[in-house]
Amino acid sequence: MDQETVIELVGYAAGALLMLSFLPQVVQTIRTSAAEDVSLWMLVITFGSTVLYEIYAAMLGLVPVLVMNGVFGLLVALEIALKLRFEREAREADVRDRPGDPVERRAR
Repeated sequence: MDQETVIELVGYAAGALLMLSFLPQVVQTIRTSAAEDVSLWMLVITFGSTVLYEIYAAMLGLVPVLVMNGVFGLLVALEIALKLRFEREAREADVRDRPGDPVERRAR
C-alpha cells in the first residue's frame, strides 16, 4: 500500500470515529424524543466548525475530510432539528396542560 493510500485511510478512519462519537447522542434523542440536556450553542458552534472544515477541505482537495466531515455535519444538523422540534413540542404541551389556558377560559 502506498503512502497516499495510507494517509487517505487514516483520514477516513478519523472521520468514522468522529461520526461514531456523535451517533449515540442522535440515537438517544430520537429514542427519548427529548434533547433538553443538549446545548444548542454547542450544536450551533459544532455545525459552524463543520462548515468551515468543509470549505478548508474543498480548498485543499482533501476528499476524506470532505466526505466524513460532510456526514458528521448532517448528523449535527439532524440533532439541531430534533432538539428544536422536541423543545417546541414540549413548550406546546406545557401550554396545553397549563390550567386556565386560553381555550379553557373561552369555554367559561
